[in-house]
Amino acid sequence: MDKEEVKVRVALRIRPLSEKEKHDNCAECLKVVGDGQVRIENSENEFPFTYDCVFDTNTTQKAVYTQGIQHMLDSFFAGYNVTVFAYGQTGTGKTYTMGTGDSYDQPGVIPRVADDVFGRIKNHRMEALQRGEDRVFTTKVQYLEIYKENFRDLLCPTTTGIKMQDGKGKSGPTVTPLETPIVTDKNMLMEYLLEGNTQRRTGDTKMNQLSSRSHSIFTLIMEQKVVNPDGSTSSEDTLVSKFHLVDLAGSERQKKTGAIGERFKESVNINAGLLALGNVISALADTQQKRDRNKHIPYRASKLTRILQDSLGGNSHTLIIACVSPADNSFDETVSTLRYANRARNIKNKPHINRDPATERMQQLLSELQMCKALLRRNNIDTSDIANGSLDLITTDEVDNEEMCRLRQENMELTADVADLQANLSMLTREGQEKNAQADLIQQLQAQLANKTTRVQQLEHHCGALEGEIRKRDAQINVLQTDVEEMEKDLTDAATALEEKDQLHLNVEKLQFELQQRDTKLHELQRDVEEGESDLINAAKSIEEKDLRLDELSRMLDETRAHLARTTREKNDQVENLISTLEQLKRQQAQQNKQVAPVQAPPSLLICDDDAPKISIKGLTGDNCNDGATSTKYHDDQTTSGSSDPVSMLDRREREVKQLGKRVGELEEALQQRDAQRDIIIDTKLKRMQDLVIRLHTANKNLQHATHTAFQENAELKSVLTDLMQNKKKKKDVPPHLKRGTPDPAELISISMKASATTAQ
Repeated sequence: MDKEEVKVRVALRIRPLSEKEKHDNCAECLKVVGDGQVRIENSENEFPFTYDCVFDTNTTQKAVYTQGIQHMLDSFFAGYNVTVFAYGQTGTGKTYTMGTGDSYDQPGVIPRVADDVFGRIKNHRMEALQRGEDRVFTTKVQYLEIYKENFRDLLCPTTTGIKMQDGKGKSGPTVTPLETPIVTDKNMLMEYLLEGNTQRRTGDTKMNQLSSRSHSIFTLIMEQKVVNPDGSTSSEDTLVSKFHLVDLAGSERQKKTGAIGERFKESVNINAGLLALGNVISALADTQQKRDRNKHIPYRASKLTRILQDSLGGNSHTLIIACVSPADNSFDETVSTLRYANRARNIKNKPHINRDPATERMQQLLSELQMCKALLRRNNIDTSDIANGSLDLITTDEVDNEEMCRLRQENMELTADVADLQANLSMLTREGQEKNAQADLIQQLQAQLANKTTRVQQLEHHCGALEGEIRKRDAQINVLQTDVEEMEKDLTDAATALEEKDQLHLNVEKLQFELQQRDTKLHELQRDVEEGESDLINAAKSIEEKDLRLDELSRMLDETRAHLARTTREKNDQVENLISTLEQLKRQQAQQNKQVAPVQAPPSLLICDDDAPKISIKGLTGDNCNDGATSTKYHDDQTTSGSSDPVSMLDRREREVKQLGKRVGELEEALQQRDAQRDIIIDTKLKRMQDLVIRLHTANKNLQHATHTAFQENAELKSVLTDLMQNKKKKKDVPPHLKRGTPDPAELISISMKASATTAQ
């Protein structure tokens, strides 16, 4: 597996619709159609894509880790570098997936990697002890942030001067200095992770309340070696591997995020870094697909792509988790992410086991030397004789010629091998000496470089002083040039002013004429205002008279209503008295009928106790009786005197009540008509008053505008006259032909003052 090409694996994770997207009635435009296959579509376009694995909206954090990342720990423990990073639009769940946020109930990739790594370390140590080995694991962590193209150590934010340096040999670029503490268990690692998360830059946007404003790289460094019983270590089994867990900031569109000010600057830097990353992915995909073998890979376009150089096309097993939103309002951003992720599948890395190259070569030579010595001992040959050149191998008496030739040939080969080994040892020794000499030379060069740097700083300081003096002289020259230009401009202005004197007189006369016209208009407006005020006063008086008349009518109506109520009460009392009197008459008639013999009468005129209340007024008069007895006459007299008068009085009272009611209705109708007429008159007056107020307001505004314009023109005229006076004082050497017809400045100022006084009045 070492030094073999391995493709970059790409996983796609689709988050569920957010509450905001549900509130906006967004539909899902991204669907999983098969094993590792998705299709995104809208009303206009449809695009299919294929990836190594796809996690839909129902996939849990545990499933993402077990299916996509857990098997990469085998390569990590075998000595290979491993990288996992999340890529996508802002608000698609990258931080949640990587586990650098606050989702403690659903841990992401980093907490699960930490748990699995320390569990495997424990198992590997137990297996080594069973084999009689003592395998030692040393685990360290680093937490780096890239904010606005600047490095920041999240474990020690006060660290300054962090720079990137090219790695030696096959190793990639390194960032120093960084805090690299040793961790012994998962809890200690999580403490450092949470400490770094609190230092990371986040912000609030319209698409994400806790948007990452920087790229973060959490690195787990593991060194494993075998310790011999004597305390020494075997260089062959010393491995140093790195596990990079990268949480990229999401790409943003200012229209959707609403970023302004500092947030907008952050988004510009984020998009620039992600654009450089996309260009690197495209260039690697084109190069490894044999489209353009000589195409330049722009790793140095940004610090993000420079630090991920080993992860893309270099020494690492890499997994890219593309996080996307299924909402149709993010269709363009999702398609862009899907395209970049699909192209990344064409990138091939060349991972190898991380050992020291010099130590590995030394171990190879030592093994070959041990093999040669063992071969010499098997043939009973002393290595010291070989080194002295006095080796007498075998006599001809002991073996035949054929065996002698074979042994001599083998001896020559072994001698050559030993000579080669000794030469290699001498070469390694010389290389060590040369390295020491080179180290001394480097120190000397560094000292010279420090001296040169000091000299350069002195020269820069001197250059700065010279530049300051040059800037001062340039400033003086600029001032002189400005003075010359101002003098030329003053001469030109003076000549122009002298030539335009007639125009100034005309302007003054025109202003005076306009002021007179405005005074006339002002008087007319004042007269209109006075007329309007008199109309308002008359209208107010008319309204007061109408109100008084209305109050009088209301008082009369109240008196009429009170009189009607009193009359009604009196009539009701009279009616009750009449009714009581009628009942008494009925009772008296009934008693008289019991005493007198009954007279034959029509059935309708018979009186009984049951029908007493039903006796008609006509029956009580006695007009239909045939008997002329005294009792009948008495009855008739009583009936006529006690019954006829109350009934007629009651009818009369009823007619009077009806007439009074009718009169009251007529009065109320007349009052309503008067109220309507009064409302119409009041509305008409109010409308006229409103029109008049609007006219007055418009006239006042026009007057203010005219006054303001006159004042401005007057001020301009004053400034021109003042400039003329100053120019006359300065330019005493004006040619005589330019002095002819020059107006007196004092005269012009007096004209201006008069115009100002007129305008103010």
